[in-house]
Amino acid sequence: SEAEKKYRNREKKIVALEKQYKEKHILQEPLAFGMEYSFDLDGDGTPETLCLRYKSMENDRDYAVEVLINGKCVMGADEWVVTLETRGYYVTDIDEKNPGLEIAISDNGPSDDPETCFFIYDGSLKYIGSVDNMMEEQYTEKNKILTGFNGKVAGIIRADVFYSCFAYAQWQYSYQDKTIQMMEQDMYELCPDKSYELTEDIQIYKQKSTDSKCITLKAQNVYFLESDRDLWMKVKGEDGVTGYLYRNEDWDVDGTGKHSEEIFVNLPFFG
Repeated sequence: SEAEKKYRNREKKIVALEKQYKEKHILQEPLAFGMEYSFDLDGDGTPETLCLRYKSMENDRDYAVEVLINGKCVMGADEWVVTLETRGYYVTDIDEKNPGLEIAISDNGPSDDPETCFFIYDGSLKYIGSVDNMMEEQYTEKNKILTGFNGKVAGIIRADVFYSCFAYAQWQYSYQDKTIQMMEQDMYELCPDKSYELTEDIQIYKQKSTDSKCITLKAQNVYFLESDRDLWMKVKGEDGVTGYLYRNEDWDVDGTGKHSEEIFVNLPFFG
């Protein structure tokens, strides 16, 4: 049918975009556990030797991580635990204008919720923050150090409002405060996704305000573009009509008296 052809064409476009992204962004290989490396971690001009080791926990799912610097254990195996599906670790240079490097341990998490935890060394090891689903492929490797951050780390966050979805986010590194914190945004761009069928005509807001003029979004396939991770999502119909959906106090799509799954087909929901 014509509808099936359109669906197949959309799927082909998504696959092509994903392939193009992967060809442009090469995933950097993490450093190996058990191997010894040499880095000037504290920026004093003298390289330190770095080695991360792990051992299996009793549950056969987790690893306990040890960090050794200059042969001395600065983080014991009982202090940091990662899952069996750990993605390895990196040494990064987030702020190239200032001395020192970071140790970034990436982990898939207990329920497949990836995060990368960052540490610095200035005579002792200090935890400075974590990034959800760090996008390692956006950065370049130079002498086994990930570079190209310009003071910010890119990651991916949950952005659920009307369904379960993901969005791009940035974390700012403060060299002075020695912290990595997520940068709050008004709206977050969603990761590429397929369109979802809207089964009835609805009114949407032209701007991100309930005082804004309403426009009609006809029943059609609709793309979700942005989310504020709270009440608003930006949408665009295949006919080009673009506006905002608002979740009211009854958790309905405002103006419809219905939940999102009642007017959109096959929206994904997960814990």
